[in-house]
Amino acid sequence: MTLIEALQTIPDPRKASGRRYPLWVFLLLIILGTMSSYRGYRGLARFMERHQGHLATRLGLV
Repeated sequence: MTLIEALQTIPDPRKASGRRYPLWVFLLLIILGTMSSYRGYRGLARFMERHQGHLATRLGLV
């Protein structure tokens, strides 16, 4: 089982109206940001902003 497959098995507790992206994508970005030494909400937000285009393409979100 890959990391993405494992993350996809986690139930999403959010309401349908609060789902912009699947939960597994959000969790994967947190893991990748943390592995890249980004810490806290602001740090992880910076990671996501800096890498969103490349990651969205690689993850098939666009």
